[in-house]
Amino acid sequence: MRKLADKRRDLFDKVLSGTLAPNVALKQMGKNVSAARATTAKAVLVRVQDVINPEIENNVHEGDAAEVLKRVGDGLASLVVFSPPYHGFKEIVYEPPLPERAYDEYLQHLRGVLIQSHRVSRIGGRLSIVLDTPRNRDAGRHFMIPVVADVTRLAIDVGWDFWNDIAWCKDEVSGKKTAFGSLALCSAPMLSRNHETILLFYKQTHKLDGDQALCDLTRAEHLAWWTSAWHVKPEVDKKIRDVHPAPFPETLVERLVKLFTYRRDLVIDPYNGSGTTTAVARRLGRRFIGIDQSRLYCTQARERLARVGSAKGCASPRRVETRVVEAQDADPSKLRSPLPIANTPLAPTPTDDMFANSDAA
Repeated sequence: MRKLADKRRDLFDKVLSGTLAPNVALKQMGKNVSAARATTAKAVLVRVQDVINPEIENNVHEGDAAEVLKRVGDGLASLVVFSPPYHGFKEIVYEPPLPERAYDEYLQHLRGVLIQSHRVSRIGGRLSIVLDTPRNRDAGRHFMIPVVADVTRLAIDVGWDFWNDIAWCKDEVSGKKTAFGSLALCSAPMLSRNHETILLFYKQTHKLDGDQALCDLTRAEHLAWWTSAWHVKPEVDKKIRDVHPAPFPETLVERLVKLFTYRRDLVIDPYNGSGTTTAVARRLGRRFIGIDQSRLYCTQARERLARVGSAKGCASPRRVETRVVEAQDADPSKLRSPLPIANTPLAPTPTDDMFANSDAA
């Protein structure tokens, strides 16, 4: 029976990769599906169909994050990960320079991105936002802007469930390394920040269904990453830092991608910047969409993708829809007609149970 399940999985894998037509795969497993249906009164029908314009998927797009996300279909992404620009709240100079925004206006902009991120995410999809806590820049007042708390509330308000947070410990302080305030005095001591916060959310459920054979997270990696304090040094590649002032280190994104997605899943970064997320996604065999409003950063991101090449398993913009139907409706010929998939959530990738022969019971 194990060989039978392996054969079905192999056929499914070929359909998913685009090397075998769905109707051909069904013919090859037809007798076995009928045997299983005789006992369970159900059959699993699998159809692969393009649902994203290939120009959108596995590409980097110049434009406003919320507007470009509107071109992406519903319920497709397993992970949306980003670190938003601060629009004058931090002493970071982007290229081209971003206009300074009032804080309320800034939060309203992020709200639009969070709404679209929720819409394009599948059930169980994850959202990861990397945020620093900027200092108030008004003369005469010293306080930190609670952007982490405010963005958390925004995400919850638009439908995300708060899951957890991670302290990204960079092991180096930001700003002046001698800004102690009142040194050795309790009148006005200063704390130098050497961490950022990674907020984690999920859509409706924390469990992301998928084929465990497509999980590339190792036991050693999980044990090394399971605590909520990650000691990861900032990006040190001078070629990347010379173009973008605040790039992700690839190690950080790799942890998020491997922990929270399966191979071939879709990863989206609405503020793709220098292209770390899209480069890591391609290297790890994930599909991806990168967005940034800077032409310079989009060019750099595409150049990084070209250096990575085409990783196995991420190049085919296809979607799997799994339908479980009653035996009398399980006619494979119905797969030849289009299935209504617009504006519907991405169904989970078939699991071992779906491929097992129920006669074994």
